[in-house]
Amino acid sequence: MRSRLFISGTLIALVLVAVILAVWLPRRTHVDEAATVPLANPENRPAPLADLVQTRSDKPHPVLIVGWDGADWELLDPMLAADRLPNLASLIHRGASADLWSLKPMISPLIWTSVATGYLPDVHGILDFVRSDPQDGHPVPVTSADRKVPALWNIFSDAGFSVGVVAWWATWPAEKVNGVVVSDRVAYQLGDFDGRPQSALVSPPEAWDWLRTQVVIEDAVDFESIARFVHIEREEFDAIIGGGGGFEDPVIHLRRLLASTQSYHRMTLETLRRLQPKVMFTYVEGTFRLAAAGPRMPRRGSAAAAARSLADVLIEGDFAPGSP
Repeated sequence: MRSRLFISGTLIALVLVAVILAVWLPRRTHVDEAATVPLANPENRPAPLADLVQTRSDKPHPVLIVGWDGADWELLDPMLAADRLPNLASLIHRGASADLWSLKPMISPLIWTSVATGYLPDVHGILDFVRSDPQDGHPVPVTSADRKVPALWNIFSDAGFSVGVVAWWATWPAEKVNGVVVSDRVAYQLGDFDGRPQSALVSPPEAWDWLRTQVVIEDAVDFESIARFVHIEREEFDAIIGGGGGFEDPVIHLRRLLASTQSYHRMTLETLRRLQPKVMFTYVEGTFRLAAAGPRMPRRGSAAAAARSLADVLIEGDFAPGSP
């Protein structure tokens, strides 16, 4: 039976402790209940991070953290029951699942920064999609400089572990870590991508030499890809693309969204292949954006269902059990 969890400072702290233990401690196939520590007992606090570093396993196994935006069980459960998400079903069967109540207001940068830091918004400082520029008062997107506390990738990096971060909210400018950061601004460049390195989009800057090869440009998203999600004839598609419309056109919006989702996915896989980081963080926003944009489009079935089917395809053979 799934348990319903509430996000709070305590819960997030326990989640982060669980991730840290997963990296540092050797894998066990059997849990000795007599040896477990009751976390509710104030006398049995988790060991400080420095102590965990000293007692870590000689061969810690890697951890992959995938942030899947909009993955609500109310939407996923019927699709799982209908066998429409076979890869997610396999992960759940081999692991564990639970309901997690989100923070309010439900603003993505706010929530995902809490996930990455273990702190609530009033402490970590990311409160919205944008903030006011102190120089002219105009709204500007939130950045990594607005975050007031270290993220997990900073903590692991400082402890000597290699890390990879792809597309997580508020990661631009990309921070220097023991590994690679692909900031959340890379997708912003897709419409104007001309092959030149972009300052602060990734860290270290030289990683762009191999990351750029993974970019899927908007023009590569063809009619068949769009027709998977919306009712559209080829003649209409060609007219929209040839008309030079902007981001406000739903089809152009969808095209760019699919390109950015695939780009970040490919960059995640290439980072895993090249660097084999001990801790990898990757965020999938496209599933939420597509579902949210769905009502503006003439849909084939449910845009929300199509979005989550897309995410299931992304994990097929890549993040599924048994994958390298």
